[in-house]
Amino acid sequence: MSVFLIANIEVRGSEFTRFTDVMGEVTAAAEAAGWKLNSAYVLRTGQLGTVIDIWELDDFDHMQSGMAAIAAMPRCAQIQAVLQAAIIKETLSFADKLTYPPPRPA
Repeated sequence: MSVFLIANIEVRGSEFTRFTDVMGEVTAAAEAAGWKLNSAYVLRTGQLGTVIDIWELDDFDHMQSGMAAIAAMPRCAQIQAVLQAAIIKETLSFADKLTYPPPRPA
């Protein structure tokens, strides 16, 4: 059964393009480790510059293999420097998929 990793990331406006550029590389490495990026969003209202990524992982332990793949990237140090400059705050949460039942007859 899959588990979902939700990354809620506040990004500095001046660093947004650099952030999205390196996240393309990070995404490729994580997906090579078996993670699946279900969707990525940027907020239009609320806390502007907030990015929400929803990743599908096999289980909780799968997070470690994805992080290891990212850490093993040849440009990891450069990518980490960009992310540190770009990210104001990051919150990671795990979630389970929820299915709502059909409506009950009146």
